Amino acid sequence: MSSIQVRNALCASGLLLLVSGRVLGSTGLELDTGPMAGPGWSAAGARIALEFTTSGSTRASGRIFGLELPSPLEKIREMEFLCPALKLDKGFACPAAQLKFQRSAGAWRPPPLAIRFDPVSGLHLQGLMLADGKLDLRFIPTPEGWQANLQAGGVVLPILAQWLAGWGLATDPEFSAGQFTGKLDLEQQASVLKGELNASFINLAFSSDDGERAGENLSVELRARGEQTGTAWRLTGNAKLAAGVLGVEPVWVEVGDAPLAMQFEVAWPGQGKVLELQQLQIQHPGVGELNARASLLDGRWTLHQAELERGHFPALYQVYLQPFLYGTPLAELETTGELSFALHRAGGDELDVEIELQQLDLYDRQQRFGLEQLSGRLHWGTGKRVPESVLKWAGGHVYRAPLGPASLRGELKGQDFRLIEPLEVQVLDGPLRVAGFKLQGLGTPALSWELAGSLGPLSMARISQVMEWPSFEGSLAGEIPAVRYARGVMTVEGELGVRVFDGDVVVRGLHLEEPFGVVPRLRAEVDFRNLSLDALTRVFSFGTIRGRLDGALHGLLLEDWQPRAFDARFATPVDDHSRHRISQRAVGNLSSLGGGPADILSRSFLRFFEDFSYQRLGISCRLRRGLCEMGGVEDSPEGYYLVKGGGIPRIDVKGFNRRVDWSTLVERLKQATASQGPVVK
Repeated sequence: MSSIQVRNALCASGLLLLVSGRVLGSTGLELDTGPMAGPGWSAAGARIALEFTTSGSTRASGRIFGLELPSPLEKIREMEFLCPALKLDKGFACPAAQLKFQRSAGAWRPPPLAIRFDPVSGLHLQGLMLADGKLDLRFIPTPEGWQANLQAGGVVLPILAQWLAGWGLATDPEFSAGQFTGKLDLEQQASVLKGELNASFINLAFSSDDGERAGENLSVELRARGEQTGTAWRLTGNAKLAAGVLGVEPVWVEVGDAPLAMQFEVAWPGQGKVLELQQLQIQHPGVGELNARASLLDGRWTLHQAELERGHFPALYQVYLQPFLYGTPLAELETTGELSFALHRAGGDELDVEIELQQLDLYDRQQRFGLEQLSGRLHWGTGKRVPESVLKWAGGHVYRAPLGPASLRGELKGQDFRLIEPLEVQVLDGPLRVAGFKLQGLGTPALSWELAGSLGPLSMARISQVMEWPSFEGSLAGEIPAVRYARGVMTVEGELGVRVFDGDVVVRGLHLEEPFGVVPRLRAEVDFRNLSLDALTRVFSFGTIRGRLDGALHGLLLEDWQPRAFDARFATPVDDHSRHRISQRAVGNLSSLGGGPADILSRSFLRFFEDFSYQRLGISCRLRRGLCEMGGVEDSPEGYYLVKGGGIPRIDVKGFNRRVDWSTLVERLKQATASQGPVVK
């Protein structure tokens, strides 16, 4: 409405008062209207009255009935207006106007406010109190439309939210603290509406009904400009988060010394159309800068483009990545380095993602794995063609086993990954060759993978050093026809062979559950063939034993790498024709393992002999629930034979305890391999 139209309307109102109103003698005027309507509102009628007092002042009052406002605002049954002292001078002024609104939810009577109007400077409302804050409103007609200005100070947001809820405007999230100060400027010119908002929020605290969005002690500066042409809207602006904690589940951001800044540009053609977030830029000091484009239709967001340039670790991991990784092997990492990210949507659901890693170090806090100086590019896409991914690293480890430098080339498409060329990486002092690798179900509970290759030979001396075992010679090697992982379980087909103690150890049926979980579980079947007891006992300082040894460790179960169950049997091979001798120290240690005295030889004339001949020796243990059910090469009236004597001098070593606590047995074995054995005089 132009200023000329406003002035004409005022003149028409005056004529209406004179022509259609009732003249109350010399005391005043009264006007009743019929139904009224405008854009988005209507009223059943209105009554306006002017009363002239004997003191010369004018008292004005009015009522509007059945006022309908745009949804979701409530219907106002009656709005009352009272001005005890109206001043007329090219317009009107009321220094203490009183308003009252009657709604279905009850009455609302704001404090008195000052109202002033003239055709040139327009309408001015001062002193309006709302939510413990003050409002100042100006409305000015212009030749081509109008201007409006609203200033607010000290508005308490929780009180404002309650007030809005009373008018049918419930807020989500719900505010529990915070104040608002700001200024809103509006201008209507012909069919174009423009607006500018400058607002400050302090000590802001809120939470959504679902608990997925929240803020605490926030300090926010907001600047925004908007323009409406017809039904189309365009909005640009920026915001700065200077203090507090802001969270959108599962990400929670705590603002540090430097503010978190955001810029945005939004376009909306109108009702039922796609809202376009044409630009979103987020600058998080110490983390990185994100640029994105997205769209919203029917409550669903679609991301079209996102770019992160040089995101910095560890902040990027701790704030934005780690919350999504809880419950996975990547949940507790120490990180350094940089990462760049780019996402593009070509059309429909076809995506292309590129991740560039620069000198990234990853170390698991539980020391299960780590990689050093990880660099390269990861490409992921859902289209027909996806560029290959190339990664390189300078070193690393899996548990205690160090890894050498390596380069990986593969294709990452949809939920699948495949190795383009064989991968070879040094493990300890030997190679691990991965001839082929395929992964399916990436990012889903149905994740599975399969690889084939070979291992070794690895030096057992190097393995012993890394595992902090006593040093011994030999090698570990084997072909790996297939290693499969599905639903948290890894299985190894084929056999791994270890050449050690001049004999062979064969591992079959390797089965590992949750390899990087909290409690890994390993199952395996292990066979020992023709081991040299002389080499074995010299390494472990058990006492000298000459001869050969066969054995089996079946039904092996390790939980968190600690034995929980197995059936173990070790004994002299039936066809062993080597020389069989056992030293005094070995006799004492074997006796203590079976529950007998360690100084068994010191009580007889046998103490004068340094070693003895034996026919057979052996020991067995069936571990269940922390108890070891023990046995030997054969039973005896008192227990079982650990050593069956033969030749001269002859000695038999017996075990007496059939059931031994596993921790006790381990402690005895530690003492046997650490001590020098009994001294015979």
